[in-house]
Amino acid sequence: MLGDGFTVALRSNVWGGGPPTVTARVCAWAWDADKKVLVKTMSPTQVSKINERGYDLFFGLGAAIRVRQRWSGTVEYERYFLDGDPVDGVSLGFLCEFGV
Repeated sequence: MLGDGFTVALRSNVWGGGPPTVTARVCAWAWDADKKVLVKTMSPTQVSKINERGYDLFFGLGAAIRVRQRWSGTVEYERYFLDGDPVDGVSLGFLCEFGV
């Protein structure tokens, strides 16, 4: 299965009074997936192609703690609603800020 999509999000600092900085976001994900199914039978192999498109919502919460002047460690939680089914994700990362 091949898929692609894009995300539009509203993100806001929920609490930034001190370590950590907490953010929240609500997002819409537009996606397009192409599926190819091969069916082997006694006759020649049959190929079935399916194209699906849709929109799904997800939300997330995140926290960042500054470890250096430009570097922060992050942890984020996201919950996707893929065709009505909930899918949870947790990520850890680093954030580098570039100033002007």
